[in-house]
Amino acid sequence: MTKDQGGGTRPEIRRTSLGLYRDPDGHLTEVEEFELVSPARIAFRISTLGAALVGATVPDRAGRHGEVILGPQTLDEAVSLAPHFLGVTMGRFGRIVSGAAFPLDGCCVQLTANAGPDHLHGGNPGFNRFVWMARTSLRADCAILALRLARPDGDNGYPGAVRCSAVFRLYRDGTLRLDYATRTDKPTLAGLVCHAFWDLSGERKLDGQVLTIASQRSIRSDTSFRPDGGFVPLAGSGADFRAGQVLCGQALDLCFELASGAPLKPACTLAHHPSGRRLQILTEEPCLAVYTGDGLPWPRAGICLQPGPMPDSPNQPAFATSVVRPGKRLRQRIEFRLSTSSDA
Repeated sequence: MTKDQGGGTRPEIRRTSLGLYRDPDGHLTEVEEFELVSPARIAFRISTLGAALVGATVPDRAGRHGEVILGPQTLDEAVSLAPHFLGVTMGRFGRIVSGAAFPLDGCCVQLTANAGPDHLHGGNPGFNRFVWMARTSLRADCAILALRLARPDGDNGYPGAVRCSAVFRLYRDGTLRLDYATRTDKPTLAGLVCHAFWDLSGERKLDGQVLTIASQRSIRSDTSFRPDGGFVPLAGSGADFRAGQVLCGQALDLCFELASGAPLKPACTLAHHPSGRRLQILTEEPCLAVYTGDGLPWPRAGICLQPGPMPDSPNQPAFATSVVRPGKRLRQRIEFRLSTSSDA
């Protein structure tokens, strides 16, 4: 393990080698894990395999640290759990594309179909199956981990060679900011998403935690999660989380419409009252996907709260576009604010 020293009130970065990994292109590359540690005693672990947010520790009101993100502990575990996408960055477009095809500038772009007839999570192999190149730096106010990945024209059917970055900044108060950026040399579809699963109890027990979502409508979809361009009003329904609901067996796998655009706006809050731990997620993205992890190897051990683009957006004219063009950089920003209340 190596350690970049911060200072008494400065964040720190710690690096660990997890071993060698052969990616789907046949390249053998070292996988590294970086721990960003704040003076507020909040720490996040990020793996270069899939630019994955694989762990976070935060104290409860008694000062006891708990693990609040579900993630693999070893490289072997990361490989075996890959179908569950724990914490990874999914791309080049992390949402569904119905029929694995979409129109672009008068042509029909055909993508690889990896979910029945549809394209999902960027295809197979997606960005989660590759090792991202890492660079670290320290400032007085934050620790920075910049991860980068380049993929060629035609990858999974997508036009254009792309260069993507995922920059994690941990601030002194424990706020983690994630900035995604994508550049292309041809018009293409793009939209990265972070598939982290949260469990503020630290006990792999989701039920009993309180979820609040800043949304009045969910995206109407069929049983295969293909949107039809419409929305479902949430007022008076069991999926209305605006005032907060205690999670107690509800199986959620929905996309919620958000008020998108700069500046950052609150998307959701998760709270665990017995420990005092609280997570607030802010974003500029138009959509929040919520999945209660009922199909994980440990059912309902955590919840995926995933800001990102609208699902199937290139096939839904009413949805915000996810097309990026040469000379333009697609920017996406998310903030994860962890805190602990002292009130019992």
